[in-house]
Amino acid sequence: MTSSSTVPPLATLTNLTTESRLIPSPWARMVRGIGLGQHSAGYEPAAAAHIRGAFAQLTAKVDGEDPYTGFCALLSELILRATESGDVEEVLPSVLQSVGRQDNPYLRLMAGSILMDAFAKLGLATSLLVNDHRDFPAEMLASLELVRPDRIDDENRGHHGDYERVCASAALFLSIGQLGFTDRLVAGPRNYIRESLALLENIPSPFYRGRGGALLFTVIGILGHAPLAHAGDRDYITETLDQLDRFDELEKPLFPQPMTVASAKVYPLLTMLNAIAACGTAEHLTRSRDRIAEADSLMAQLTTPELCHMSLYYITARANLGRPVENLDVFLTERVRRCEQDVDPGADFFLNGISFPYIFETTTILGRDDLISDEMIDRFLRCFPDLGRNRADRIHRTFPLSYGINALAGMGRATLMFEPSQHYAGSSPLAWVVGQFSEGAQDEAGRLALVNHALVDYALRQRGPGRDESSLFKGFHFPLAG
Repeated sequence: MTSSSTVPPLATLTNLTTESRLIPSPWARMVRGIGLGQHSAGYEPAAAAHIRGAFAQLTAKVDGEDPYTGFCALLSELILRATESGDVEEVLPSVLQSVGRQDNPYLRLMAGSILMDAFAKLGLATSLLVNDHRDFPAEMLASLELVRPDRIDDENRGHHGDYERVCASAALFLSIGQLGFTDRLVAGPRNYIRESLALLENIPSPFYRGRGGALLFTVIGILGHAPLAHAGDRDYITETLDQLDRFDELEKPLFPQPMTVASAKVYPLLTMLNAIAACGTAEHLTRSRDRIAEADSLMAQLTTPELCHMSLYYITARANLGRPVENLDVFLTERVRRCEQDVDPGADFFLNGISFPYIFETTTILGRDDLISDEMIDRFLRCFPDLGRNRADRIHRTFPLSYGINALAGMGRATLMFEPSQHYAGSSPLAWVVGQFSEGAQDEAGRLALVNHALVDYALRQRGPGRDESSLFKGFHFPLAG
């Protein structure tokens, strides 16, 4: 932490890119692969070697049985080559073939979306994807209808409805927009944005409709088509807020570890507040009730681990609405103190396990990572063996592992995840965790994508200065933030 003789900087969102303000969520990046590589740090040969080595270990572990890991390894190689030499044409055919080898339609769309997002961030020629021989964005749009409802294999299986397709639509639309092809989404015989909005009513859970709808609304706002979400025959934003208000009367979502009702309510609400900021619809802040006051009240009811998770969403949403958190430094310092004092990152993989990465990232985006002590980082790095007490924690170590790589990369300290450690008998935290995976990583199947996304994110950060975000984000202005 900062010594008492040093005047600490003031917490601020001023230096954040537009993409980081609109897509601040580690969940969006690690779980959904949206918004990877938000900050370019410049090329580091050691980091490139770490990324290649990690994928070599992962691909050896899955032994060719996980095509998505194969795709992410190839994509990371393309990204690193683009950074090192600018030559991607040798590896691009293999990357495109790997997209087509994804039997799961959702993962195929995620792969295609991440590839197009990488093209935009790296400034690669779109003619490599759209030419006389193929039209890659069109291929991806044609795959949307193949994503079927209720296919997510988690504790809420059978209760998601079209949630996964809505998330896939948001990712795909954003990547197509970043390549400069937004008109394809609304022109011609099909309006893909309207079709995706109509899917929201097929998501019964207020939690999932709020979180998925917010992601979609945010992307639509970024693309400049916010009126489609609220003007005309239906006001989808109001409908989603109304569904959030029915939380107490509808079936509650299940979480990996018990969480308070306040946490389950505030999470989708905060993402909706950010979506309202992206769409510039101030009238929705007081539709039915004062939504900011509601968020304030719910935040006051959270436990310390829940506060670690939600503070990032709360701070960015309020700033984007032009209603910033008062006394932000005091607010942030207290959150860090409580996290360090009350949270054991080895207690469980989710509620406690990703609390440290969340608070690391929150301090980093505000320019206050000086609040994070070396002891906090070391406690997190040492937590993985503790996450072996039961099967659920053991097969979900990918959550704190991926969130940790992502957060530490933002702090410029990701190498700690890849370097030998005495705590792991000379192995690195990442190598140790991968080494603990089941045979062929079968038990971890469906959760490996998080680690893959963390490594792709780290690879994209290697791009040089001047490529922080695409022209789509550079041209966006927050309507309500002044």
